[in-house]
Amino acid sequence: DGSSSVGAPPPKPSEVFESVRSRFDGEEDEDEEAGADGSAPARPPPKHRTEAQRRARLDAMLRDLDEKSAGKKKKKGKKGKGAGVSDQVRRMLVKSRAEGDKKLKEMDKFYLEAVLIDDCGGDEGNDGDDAAAASASSTSSYRFFSRLANAGRVAASVAVASASSSPRIGRNDSTVELLVVKLIDGDDSSSSSYRRIPNLMALHEAEDAGYVSQFDRVVVRMCRAGDETVRTVLDSEDEDGEDALEAGGEIEKEEGEGEG
Repeated sequence: DGSSSVGAPPPKPSEVFESVRSRFDGEEDEDEEAGADGSAPARPPPKHRTEAQRRARLDAMLRDLDEKSAGKKKKKGKKGKGAGVSDQVRRMLVKSRAEGDKKLKEMDKFYLEAVLIDDCGGDEGNDGDDAAAASASSTSSYRFFSRLANAGRVAASVAVASASSSPRIGRNDSTVELLVVKLIDGDDSSSSSYRRIPNLMALHEAEDAGYVSQFDRVVVRMCRAGDETVRTVLDSEDEDGEDALEAGGEIEKEEGEGEG
């Protein structure tokens, strides 16, 4: 009935950070060990999603966030030229609003627009029922990090900074991952491809490899611990196409069964 949580003191920022960050330390090694001894995960994912289904869900939440942001600008009287700002103006905007460690030298800073998205799904695993709530808890912020910071630390930092808007952050049944967003060739601007930057890869390494650039928009995806992760930037590019074919095959199969 939720009465046990009433009056409970909120966690300290340091406790939240440690809770989130601890799930990155040695995470990849733990995955390998689990597969080596053949042991089953502590809890199965509540609902399996194909890559195409996950991509569609993330697209929808990002669209909803952008529409809400555009609506707020209209209410403030910001319209017309503001909708099509140049890259140079956007970079100046990001720099002026970005938050981070002020001790960093300018040459050591890596600027990003970070969008935190709650992709845990509903408590009962019903994606459709919690879509509105997930979009409502999504936040966008401008931040800068050390170029030496790895993806795991970046994701944890964004999650901690947004802890007040997402109550799942810091809970043992959730984790976060850093995703880069790329438009899919041949598709319209509303369709994107999401790839995960490995937790131990530093920002400067990801930039050198062409996975991310200064002032890019990245997604910090919060998901249930044990849920399937997004494919990494190191995976082959044609796997997105395989997922689309797989999803299409499943749809055709269901339609065939319905006709029969």
